Amino acid sequence: MEKISSFLNRSISISESFSLTPKALLLLIAIFLLTYLSLKVFKKIIYRTLATDAKVKFKSIFTFINYFIYVVVILIALDNIGVNVTAIFAASAALLVGVGLALQTFIQDIISGIFIIADQAVHVGDIIEVDGQVGKVENITLRTTRAVTRENKVLIIPNHKFLTSILFNWTENGVVTKEFISVGVAYGSNVMEVKQLLLDCAASHSAVLKQPVPMEKISSFLNRSISISESFSLTPKALLLLIAIFLLTYLSLKVFKKIIYRTLATDAKVKFKSIFTFINYFIYVVVILIALDNIGVNVTAIFAASAALLVGVGLALQTFIQDIISGIFIIADQAVHVGDIIEVDGQVGKVENITLRTTRAVTRENKVLIIPNHKFLTSILFNWTENGVVTKEFISVGVAYGSNVMEVKQLLLDCAASHSAVLKQPAPFVLFDDYGDSALMFKIYFSIKESFVSNMVKSDIRYTIFESFNENNINIPFPQRTISYLNPQNPKA
Repeated sequence: MEKISSFLNRSISISESFSLTPKALLLLIAIFLLTYLSLKVFKKIIYRTLATDAKVKFKSIFTFINYFIYVVVILIALDNIGVNVTAIFAASAALLVGVGLALQTFIQDIISGIFIIADQAVHVGDIIEVDGQVGKVENITLRTTRAVTRENKVLIIPNHKFLTSILFNWTENGVVTKEFISVGVAYGSNVMEVKQLLLDCAASHSAVLKQPVPMEKISSFLNRSISISESFSLTPKALLLLIAIFLLTYLSLKVFKKIIYRTLATDAKVKFKSIFTFINYFIYVVVILIALDNIGVNVTAIFAASAALLVGVGLALQTFIQDIISGIFIIADQAVHVGDIIEVDGQVGKVENITLRTTRAVTRENKVLIIPNHKFLTSILFNWTENGVVTKEFISVGVAYGSNVMEVKQLLLDCAASHSAVLKQPAPFVLFDDYGDSALMFKIYFSIKESFVSNMVKSDIRYTIFESFNENNINIPFPQRTISYLNPQNPKA
C-alpha cells in the first residue's frame, strides 16, 4: 500500500508552476466517467416517459445540456488539479469578448430553439410562414428548423428568426385554413352574377370544404467527508440538504401557485401562468447559485472568469429579454386581453393566448399569428375592441360629376341601414369627402359589433350600393385619359 500511495502521490512536473500527480489524473478520469454515466442514465430515464415526437425535441435540448455540463466539469476539474483557470480567462478577456460577439447569433439560435421546443410554438408537420417563405416543418433542432417548401426545396431557418420576425403557423389552430383569390371585373358587370360565378368556381374544386374539429452510525455516515480535490470536499449531509432545498423550493412554489390561482378569474389565470413561469426560472437560478456557493463551489470566481463571454450571451439574449419585459408590461398594463381584436404591422387577428414571450392571435383566414412581444414596444398597436365591442367602419365611393348629391346621400344611408349587422344607434351618416379628379367622393360611416367580420359586412353593403346606384342611374366613374397623337408632316424631298 505504501508503494501504491507513493506512486499515486508522485509529482510529475509539467512546468515550473504546474505539476500533476497520478492520483489527480485518476480522479479526473473518474469524474468524466461518472459524468458520462450520469448523463446516460438521465437520458434513458427521461426517454421512457416521452412520446416519439417529444423524444426528437428532447434530443436537441439534451445535446445542449451535455455540452454545457462537460464544459463546467472541465473548468472545475482543471481548477482543482492546480490550473489557474481564473488567470487564463482574465488574460484572454479581450479575445473572449470577440468570441462572445461572434457567437451572438449562434447563441440567439440556441436560446430560440430551446424556447420553440419548450413553448411548443412549432411542431413537426406544422405549415409555417416566415418572411414570406412557406414550408412544412420536417425537423426542429437547437440551432435551425428545417421545412420543405411547395417546390420540394428544404428551407433551413435559423431559430433566431422566430424571435425577430412575425411567425404564421397555418395549422396550429387546426388543419383547416381560409384562403382567398382576388379578381377584378369591368365596370358595368352584373355584380350578383359575378358573385355567384365565383362561388360556383370555388365549390367545384374537390379540395374546397363545404363547411368550415442506528443514530451514531447514521450521523458518522452523513458527516463523512468525500474529497473531490485538495480545496473542495462534499458530505452526504450536504448532498441531502441540497436535495431538501430543491424539494422545498418546488413545493413552496407549487403551494404559492395554488393559493394565488384560487383568487383569480379565468382570464387572469392565463396571464399569471406566464408571470409564474418567469418567477419559477428566476428562483431556481438563485437557489442553484446559493446552493453551489454553500457547498464550496467558488461561484464568484467562475462568473468573474467568464465575464467577457457573458457579454456575448447578454447581447444574444437582448431580443429575448425584450420579449419577456414586453410580455410583463402587456400583462401588467392590460393593454391586450384574450378575445381582443388587434392590428400590428398591418396584420389583424383575434387574441387567443398571451405568454411572456409571444402573443397568439387567429387571423380572419384561420391562421395563427405568433407575434414576438417586443413588437408591441417597437410598433404601433391598434386594439379595435379595447374601447368596447362597437367599432365605426366606413366605405368610400365616388359618383360622377352632375349626380344629385342629396339623392346619393340618401341611397347610401338606405344601403347601410338595410344590413342586419349595422346598428341603429349610433346612426349611420354620410360625409361628402372631396372633389376628386373624375368623381365626387363620399364616405358612408356605420357602426357594427362584430368588427372581426367587418370585411364581410363591407362587402355586402358594397353589393347593395352597386345595385342601388344602377337602379337610380347614378354612375360610378373610373379614371379616363384622352391621348392625342401628333403626326409631323413628311419633309419635302
